[in-house]
Amino acid sequence: MSEVVISGIGGSFPQSASVQDFGQDLLDNKYLPTATKRWKNDNVPAVCGEVPYNAFDGSFFAVSKNLATCTDPVYKIGYKNCVKAMIDAGSNPYSMKGSNVAVYAAFGCNEFEQRAIYAKNCLTLGNYLIMGNNKAMLANRISFLFGFNGPSLAMDCSWAGIHLLLRMAANAIKCGEADGALVVVSNISRYPEGTAAMRGLGLMSKDGRTRSFDKDASGSIRSDCCVAMFLQRADRAKRCYAKVLVSGLETIGAGCDKNKILPDPRGIQNFLSNLYRSQSIDPKRIAYLEADGSAHPVRDEIELAGVDAALGKGAGRSTPLLVGSVRSNLGFADVATGAAAICKAVVAMETGTIPATIDFREANPNIESLAEGRLRVVDTNTPLRLAADSVVAVNTLGLLGSVGHTVLQPNPRAPEPPQDPSQHLPRLVPVAGRTEESTKEAIAKVSELTHAFSYDLEEEHGVSVQRR
Repeated sequence: MSEVVISGIGGSFPQSASVQDFGQDLLDNKYLPTATKRWKNDNVPAVCGEVPYNAFDGSFFAVSKNLATCTDPVYKIGYKNCVKAMIDAGSNPYSMKGSNVAVYAAFGCNEFEQRAIYAKNCLTLGNYLIMGNNKAMLANRISFLFGFNGPSLAMDCSWAGIHLLLRMAANAIKCGEADGALVVVSNISRYPEGTAAMRGLGLMSKDGRTRSFDKDASGSIRSDCCVAMFLQRADRAKRCYAKVLVSGLETIGAGCDKNKILPDPRGIQNFLSNLYRSQSIDPKRIAYLEADGSAHPVRDEIELAGVDAALGKGAGRSTPLLVGSVRSNLGFADVATGAAAICKAVVAMETGTIPATIDFREANPNIESLAEGRLRVVDTNTPLRLAADSVVAVNTLGLLGSVGHTVLQPNPRAPEPPQDPSQHLPRLVPVAGRTEESTKEAIAKVSELTHAFSYDLEEEHGVSVQRR
């Protein structure tokens, strides 16, 4: 069977409109949630990681004005990032019309649907409300718009759902059911009720920070996030961020009858051991593990106990297993949390640097593997040291006893060929945008990427920015 790779990624994150910007924010050790005006409630922290969601080009997605008004914003940012992912992979979505491209989408707690149903104008907009909030539309509209003939489904998943989607996508490609596959997860934390519910479970931070694995951890801060990934066979992909060696999700059950949010550590151990054994992957090959790191003291303890038993001490490692959590930067993004963790893993593989887990000062004393040095939290930006067979892993815990895990193999980097002076010639770079502002932004991105334009293109080179 052909290898499956992640060939394109699109993402929207707090303070970051792309995966590239998000990666730079992680390397800059930024904390992305900010003071919010979305709610004023003394019972919950007024802090949230926010992604703008109102801007939407309905004409591009063949959505009428009334339907666009009634469409769940969670789906809108999902549509946009699906397109970003395909373009990032070097593919024109319209050129794939009629091909067996699959679309797999996941969503968690939907905060907009109930508000829409009970809105005062519900009866006048009823048909549009049904179409705009139908959960299947997160996947089906992309399939419809671009004429994809592959499987198209959306599911209500646990927080670890991204790993199930990746497994479904990879299996569909390997067995020939799909030529390529889009995987998209999306979340917006809009209203205070969700935050209050999380606080009732003991999962919300008391001080507005997410201190993964730390002795002062008190929970997470909620955040918006959307990630879409395009998967293809390795021999057809124009880009390879990483090979998907294995991905899976399993319900292992709660480890405590009195508190159902605490997973069973033995269940985590067995799931991970079986997953690696099924693909004959030696856990000692793991160069870095991006953990869930929910910043709930007991959940952190249980997660790392299971990881250590299966992948650390239990695997006979002779060096500490490096671990970290993107939650320290991002907070908790519901079903998109695991996808953000995969993005952080990709950033580490692309740049050769593991971004720090910020706000980690002193380890939770109950996490034995940290105290004894078998696992080590990456608390400063650290080089990612890769051997020829190294892998990077991502682990995510669900709410009620589910755990997901993905193992990625970095794309090997060939040495750059010697530079030929004759190649240093001026290049014509066509840039287009639907507005003047977007065109200028694209020009700025080209300047950043090439480092060739250190001055204003319009003034110095007569670049014309025209509307059409």
